[in-house]
Formats: sequence, C-alpha cells, structure tokens
Amino acid sequence: IDDMLATEVDVVVLGCPNDLHAEFTEKAAQAGKHVICEKPLARTLAEADRMIAACARAGVKLMYAEELCFTPKYVRLKRLVDEGALGRIYMVKQCEKHDGPHA
Repeated sequence: IDDMLATEVDVVVLGCPNDLHAEFTEKAAQAGKHVICEKPLARTLAEADRMIAACARAGVKLMYAEELCFTPKYVRLKRLVDEGALGRIYMVKQCEKHDGPHA
C-alpha cells in the first residue's frame, strides 16, 4: 500500500481482508487520500472510531461501499431496464432478507 499512496491518486478503494481496514485507512488518510472501504467498515467500534478520526484529522472523506449493487441479479435487471425490456420504469423497491447477524 505504501507505494500506491506515493502515486498521484485521489482515492483508495479498500477491498482487502477486514483485519486490514483500519490500518490501511489510517495510512491512506495520512497520505491525503480519500478512502472507500468495502463492508464491513471495521471489525470493532474502536477500529471504526480510529478510521473516522484519521480521516477527519487528514481532511479526507471516509466512504462505505456496499457491493449489493453488483450482485448478478441486479446487474441483469439493470441491463433489462436499459434495453427497454420492462417498459418505462416508474419506481423500483428492493428488499434483501437473510439469516445473518443483522437480518
């Protein structure tokens, strides 16, 4: 990550193992880079607080990415909409349910 931070990039997208999110966010913030972090943001509240504080100190944005929009069924739906296969869309509502810890 250190080599990447030395380049002329504006934002770092973290798609790395969860245990590296806090450390890499702090490094990116110190290098003046905005951060987009894939879920989960952090493993603990303390890590999340560190990430938020590091970005606030550096004056960069810390953003959270939800990969749900890239799920194949939603990609296919978007393609169908773009092709006009479903007619004129007025409204779309989406709900995802599962047995996970935040069901």
